[in-house]
Amino acid sequence: MKPPRIMKKIEEEILANKRMVETRTGCIYFLFQGDELVYIGKSTHGLYRLYQHCTDKVFDSYSYILCDDEDLDKTEARYICSYKPRLNKAVPIVRFDKSKHGMVLKNKNERETVL
Repeated sequence: MKPPRIMKKIEEEILANKRMVETRTGCIYFLFQGDELVYIGKSTHGLYRLYQHCTDKVFDSYSYILCDDEDLDKTEARYICSYKPRLNKAVPIVRFDKSKHGMVLKNKNERETVL
């Protein structure tokens, strides 16, 4: 587990951005350990989900981008498929479909979305 000092610093930094923790804004977040991108996630509640990772993931910095809720799944899938972070255990199922002119993401409900 990461040293408590690092964890405390990250928690304080996230909480200092109170507007993004308490908002219902969608975002894609990126967790780093040193220079390595180790995890990509999504949240419909701003940085609240990122804050929860302070106890279950090892990282020393983060970044995020805002994203419309309806685009979260496909945007997260694109980033995970592109970067393949080692802590992302559930890699999205994506396949190429000529009839749909591009990549297709299949979600857990078997619904398909063109990327």
